[in-house]
Amino acid sequence: MESEDENCGCISKRRKSSEKNPRLSAINFTPVITLPLGPVAHSEYFKGKRVLVTGATRGIGKNLVKNLHYLGAQVIALGRTEADLEILCAEVSGLHPLFIDISKWSALERKLSNIGDIDFLVNCAGVSYLGSILNTTEDQFDEIFNINTKGLINITKLFAQLLIKRKAKGSIVSISSQSSTFGIKRHGLFGASKAAVEAFTRAAAIEFGPHGIRINCISPSIVMTKTARIVWSKGKESKNIIAKIPMKRFGEIHEAVQAILFLLSDKSSMITGYIMPVDGGFSAC
Repeated sequence: MESEDENCGCISKRRKSSEKNPRLSAINFTPVITLPLGPVAHSEYFKGKRVLVTGATRGIGKNLVKNLHYLGAQVIALGRTEADLEILCAEVSGLHPLFIDISKWSALERKLSNIGDIDFLVNCAGVSYLGSILNTTEDQFDEIFNINTKGLINITKLFAQLLIKRKAKGSIVSISSQSSTFGIKRHGLFGASKAAVEAFTRAAAIEFGPHGIRINCISPSIVMTKTARIVWSKGKESKNIIAKIPMKRFGEIHEAVQAILFLLSDKSSMITGYIMPVDGGFSAC
């Protein structure tokens, strides 16, 4: 159950980006001190590690990038909108920006072929069209599944191949949604794409486990990104959803980020194939 924008790096519709700027791969901005939103932990697990974050320019992805940087990780920030990547690099010094649309299967393979060693992967990229199933279009279906499902599976596969090739352990975390498990109004197409992600996660855990690679998901309810605060700040539908959440509120970005950091770190070293609810008890009802 996620907002139409920003949650897990989601955007509600494709935005056209400018032509690729050759300077982007070697941006040198004036260092800016940035503090993460919410408490941080697990610094001993991330210092000096290389982490690839998709959907890095908005919502949960952007906050996660700031936390990982604060914890000493070397972050590769992947986004498909050049302007947003430039803004992120201006806010957080020392990032490695990667400008690409993850739905482009072959292009993604070429990009990651010479990216170097990566220790962790977080799949935050996603898009969402919230509306009636009866009004679903082919273009909406293609974009949601190309990014939320196909792109996620491809980049996860490529990351796992890199780890196995160098005989290294690693950890992967993806962002799902409560709409993958529960029937949520206006979330039919989005929820279907996330249900596929969860099924893939369980199967991948069985295959990757013998190689020392863990893969998990978080499954949040509505997370109060900038756009979510506008969409869900009032109204009957918002009150109805909150009434079903035992903690009687929506989630905050830093709460989703802390769950991701836990699943990435060795604090969860025996956890794989798990779909972790971050929903205030919604799934317990």
